[in-house]
Amino acid sequence: VFYTQNSAVRNVIKLREWLKDEFYRLGNETWKGVFIIQGNLLEIRQNLEKKLTQIIKNFSEVACSEDCIVIEGPVLDCWNCLRMTTRCFKGDYCQDEDPKTAENREISLYLIFIAEAVILASAVLLFHVCISHRRKMKAIRRTLKTYLEKKLEELVEMIYKDDGEKNLEFGRSNSNSLTGEPTCAESEMQTGT
Repeated sequence: VFYTQNSAVRNVIKLREWLKDEFYRLGNETWKGVFIIQGNLLEIRQNLEKKLTQIIKNFSEVACSEDCIVIEGPVLDCWNCLRMTTRCFKGDYCQDEDPKTAENREISLYLIFIAEAVILASAVLLFHVCISHRRKMKAIRRTLKTYLEKKLEELVEMIYKDDGEKNLEFGRSNSNSLTGEPTCAESEMQTGT
């Protein structure tokens, strides 16, 4: 069992008190037979295993994490009667049998993070480009519309001006034909030019 000086020691003391209370309760019960006592002992053992695995899991989350800087105080390995001075743990203590596997997992997580960042940046850039393109196209459409309206007005004015001149020429040619004078086209045909 691993524990550190401050918080984990309190957890171990609570665990010891719980175990003492369970044995006291079991000892004060009336005798109901060997099989009943064995069943109660088995239940206490299973509860103790659950509590120990939870304590060890909580400790390993701190001591074996990638962000581990320093754990509190020395660590005692009560199964092997060792006092450990390392501040963070790796390998067998952290259930990493193969350091290459852990390294590959870390690399893959890093690559996934980079890929997500690139995808997010690309999406933001694409969104920005689309928005700016749409604004530019609106401005181009507006200027093109005003340009076309202006040109259309000029063409209409030119057409009205031409129609006005043609009407004047038509009026003159009608008056010439009424007077008997040849029109320009007729005079050109007669002269041969």
